[in-house]
Amino acid sequence: MAVDLSGRIAIVTTAGEGEGITAAEGLLRAGASVSLWAIGLDDLTRAQTEFEAQGLQADYRPVDVADASQVDAAYQAVRSAVGEVDILVNHASLRNDFLMGPENPYPHKPVVFWDLQVERVQRIVDVNVMGVYLCTRAVAAGMVARGRGSIITVSTSPGTQRAGTHIPYGPSKAAAEMMTLAMAEQLRPHGVRCNVIGSGGRVNARGVHDPANQPYDCMVPLILHLASDASRDVTGRVFSASDPPLG
Repeated sequence: MAVDLSGRIAIVTTAGEGEGITAAEGLLRAGASVSLWAIGLDDLTRAQTEFEAQGLQADYRPVDVADASQVDAAYQAVRSAVGEVDILVNHASLRNDFLMGPENPYPHKPVVFWDLQVERVQRIVDVNVMGVYLCTRAVAAGMVARGRGSIITVSTSPGTQRAGTHIPYGPSKAAAEMMTLAMAEQLRPHGVRCNVIGSGGRVNARGVHDPANQPYDCMVPLILHLASDASRDVTGRVFSASDPPLG
């Protein structure tokens, strides 16, 4: 059954990235109004070009999710321009490509954690962990006041969280996951739900159809389900895109 999110307003962070664009597209096609947040104007332009070619309209905002003042300002701007936020998809992530930089392109040569550039490690933790906190903090009060809302944090597989080759990306996603579940406990009495989605494996880049990997849009059905009233009683859970479809 198709999910109808007509009248709902969503924020998707790091929406200039392939998976973020795909999540935002799924929400738009389900009828939601969507504000796409990304730190780079190039990323936002890419998303806008793709959507307008398909006749889809959205709100676009340059935001560094690790900057509290930028997050708060963007949230208030969305409230004024679009309306009260019903759905937050915490998709902002920095991965190994950022950590290794142009001097160590993919496939990356292994680097022990004590030789990593501290500034890049700090930036990954700021975006991947503090970004989830700051964005959820921004929307939480309004959702609590209205007695409803859905917050979805996109994580990664348990194997990646523990892998020595994914320091600090994997552990940072584990921290964001646990923070989301902890926040779910405080928001549960107010009718606001928080859940986590992991890919369950390597995901194709947007538009790529390699059968060895998960489909590039594998997380969209879960995002739509958790954003809808069908999951109004579901909170504090971790889901995998490789799980059987939810009813």
